[in-house]
This record gives sequence, C-alpha cells and structure tokens, in this order.
Amino acid sequence: MTQKYWEQPPTSFTDTVELVKNYVRAEIVREAAHKQLYYHNLDHALAVERRALSIFQAIKPALLANSSLPQLTRLESLLSVCGLAHDMVQIFEPVRLNQTRRRQSGLSEAETAHKLIRYINCLNSALSEAQLDLSLQFSFAEKQIIRDGIMATVCIPDPQGGRSKATSATGSIYQPYLYQLQPQTSIVGQIIAL
Repeated sequence: MTQKYWEQPPTSFTDTVELVKNYVRAEIVREAAHKQLYYHNLDHALAVERRALSIFQAIKPALLANSSLPQLTRLESLLSVCGLAHDMVQIFEPVRLNQTRRRQSGLSEAETAHKLIRYINCLNSALSEAQLDLSLQFSFAEKQIIRDGIMATVCIPDPQGGRSKATSATGSIYQPYLYQLQPQTSIVGQIIAL
C-alpha cells in the first residue's frame, strides 16, 4: 500500500509535503489536458505558488514575533500546497449552443479542497501504517488551513456591478474572503486570496 505513495519513505514533513505536491502537479497536468484548460494549468498554479511564497517571505519577520520558526516552516509548506493546488479541479456547467464554458462560483474550489484532503487522509493513513513518526503527517488543524486557503480563492461577481473600462463586459469580480469580518483560520487564506 505505501508503495503507492512513495519510493523512499519520507523522513521529514517537507518530504511529505513534496509527495502531496507531486500528486497535485500530476492532477493539474491531467485536468488541463483532459478539459483543454489554457489558463488553469500548471504554469498558472506554479505562478500563484511563487507569488504566495513571495508575500510570505515579505511578512515573515513580523510573523516571527508571534510564532516559532518550526511552526512558520510548516505554515509556509501549507501555503505552498494551497498555492499550487488551488485550481486543481475545474467543474464546468453543461454548455448550451453558442455559449462559453461557465463555472458555478465555489464548486471547483470545494471539490479541489475535498479531493486534496481525501488524498492527504490516505497519505496520513499510509504513514501511520508504516509506523512512521506522527510529525510527518498533516494534522487536523493543518488540513483545515489547507481547506480554508483553497476556499479563499472563490471569486464572485461584484454586487455593486462595478463596471469600468478596465473590467470585462460581464463586470468585475472580487474575492469575498478578503472582506470577511470574522477571523480567518490562518494567514494562509489571506495570502492565497491576494
């Protein structure tokens, strides 16, 4: 069973994260080819991951004042997974004659989070079966941070109808996650939304 997940067992959480990222990269390539995705492809995912990690590096000194370095290292790994995986699944509505493909807001993101967490749960089980150190596994809280980070990317139409020369004919969109009044699970969601 463990051969399904690794050739060599992971020896650090970073190794475990790399197993997840390998899975995500393969899924994105498969999904992009299968659905002929020209924007939500591996290049886009890698660019979002790079930007998210760049933001994290910029604010890391301030975060260090409130957290330990090992804790921030794991958080940075979760951010990397979210940046890469955020568009892993794309679900389109049925296309009618003379209509472009459309997606229901939040559906692709929810399925991405669900699929990724399902994989992580299976990986955690394999790590447990192999009797490897518990620190190699994703905790419940870390899985919640991943789910939150992916759901932070949901975009909706601007309720103000903010049309301008800079927006498309269909109006503008925004990410409501950035404007929520309740506290978010972690900084990961805020960075991914940005």
